[in-house]
Amino acid sequence: MTTVYGTGFEMASTGIIAAADVLDSSRIFMDTVTFKTGAFALAVEQPAPITTGVNWVRFAYSGAVSEAWSTVWFAKRGSAKETRIEFLLSDGNTVGFRASAGTRIWDAYRGETKIANGTTTIPDTFQLFEIHVLVADSGGKLDLSINGVVEHALTTDTKPGSSSIIDHLRFYLTGTSVGDEFNIDDLTLSESAAPGDIRYISKVPDGDSAVTWTRSAGGTNFSLVDEIPPSDADYVETATNTNQDLYTLADYSLSNTIKHIVQWIRGFSTPSGGEFKMQVKSGATTSEETTSGLAAAVEYVSRILETDPDTLLAWNTTGFNAALVGQEAVVTTETVRVTQHIIEIGFDQNSSSLLRPLGLDVDLESGSRAWVTAWDSGTLSLKRLPATLASSTAFSFGAATEAQIDARTFFLSPYTPAFFGTANLNDIIYVYGRWNDGAVTHIEKSTDGGATFVDIGDSATWGADWVGGFFADDASTLFAIINGASPALYRSLNGGTSWSNLSVTPFDVDPQAVSKHADGRILIANRVAAAQMVAFA
Repeated sequence: MTTVYGTGFEMASTGIIAAADVLDSSRIFMDTVTFKTGAFALAVEQPAPITTGVNWVRFAYSGAVSEAWSTVWFAKRGSAKETRIEFLLSDGNTVGFRASAGTRIWDAYRGETKIANGTTTIPDTFQLFEIHVLVADSGGKLDLSINGVVEHALTTDTKPGSSSIIDHLRFYLTGTSVGDEFNIDDLTLSESAAPGDIRYISKVPDGDSAVTWTRSAGGTNFSLVDEIPPSDADYVETATNTNQDLYTLADYSLSNTIKHIVQWIRGFSTPSGGEFKMQVKSGATTSEETTSGLAAAVEYVSRILETDPDTLLAWNTTGFNAALVGQEAVVTTETVRVTQHIIEIGFDQNSSSLLRPLGLDVDLESGSRAWVTAWDSGTLSLKRLPATLASSTAFSFGAATEAQIDARTFFLSPYTPAFFGTANLNDIIYVYGRWNDGAVTHIEKSTDGGATFVDIGDSATWGADWVGGFFADDASTLFAIINGASPALYRSLNGGTSWSNLSVTPFDVDPQAVSKHADGRILIANRVAAAQMVAFA
């Protein structure tokens, strides 16, 4: 993947944003209260006194592509004024999404022309925005998913002017009153593929490995460049060419997969023009990149490393924790100074050893097994637990993001029917819910104890809705409660080959809330509003 920008704003300084990339720098700040990951987020606001009524901040692509992706955790604060997330093209035109004044619904725009209405009202809390654009007169793409739910998936003209080249992703706020603002956290820009839910945490130097730069004070170099927020009163500096500082880092201890690291260095040159090499040493290999002439005023320089320099493979925890970071002076008559050195680790929130159980059902036929559906390291799975509770069988139903699980866009629940004394039916297991956006699946059935599954749901009819309740009278007579736009009770008399709509249900149904009475009635419990039970004859 070609990641061109990434940050969780963990250096705690708006200095990472160049003057040209924000309209009014006095109206942005690092928020230590409202953030998604780490300890900081970028806030863009409309404080008093109002001057322009508009503020924006932008982040650069390479300026050489017409297709781009981005993920960001975004919190819109208030709905009085219009907010935009848009791609800024080289001719000054834009294509992207806008939440109009008075709404929290994101519409799609090509330039100033609305090309599609949004449908979902988004709360004023952090939401995962996944954005994709292909700029073209015909066959262009403009996609937006919020918390894993598709809001726009457009194939249309996305080229508003003469240029198809993407320069920036811009976050834009209009307003003439105090109080409107938005927060940005965990931002990733890519030019090759969707980044996924990338989060960022920071690691700062925690020891000197080999140091030759001069200290402003104290007895260690690392302690002068590790402050968050940065302190320009503490620093290391040198006027000697090739002088080098290398530092150890605090260990990375999460189980999530490292997707890339971002090296940030804050410094300047006296006079301007001095440079340093940004260095990461892994094993016997040093990766370095020389800055292109530092200014006389303090600034940030950064770079992204998607692979371990020593192995040329993806970073792993062992490799990162053994790495050193630092800088080497490239000067003639200048003095270069560094006041902060920080590494942001971009990790995949959906690639970890995290296990989240979703549903549980006990196999009453055998009496010694339990079935659990789970979100396991980014994958939906069914696990069979024997009496010892050690997982002995697992079946994967494909990938899912944490946002899809949190929003219940994807959900799996197990069901094991009790056909007491019926031969050859004790290994029947069903899973139900909703998963797989590519070909929405609602119910699957196994007859071999979870080794294989076949789809038996009526996906063509149920569409994006999901099965909230399910049970079986026998191997042929099945009942499914459909949640969504038109809640209904469905029945199949042929093991799921076909389904018929028996009745409209008055509310969505939670898993395990459906059972059958001895007199034949179907009982559905409800906790959405006032507690009640509905019975269907």
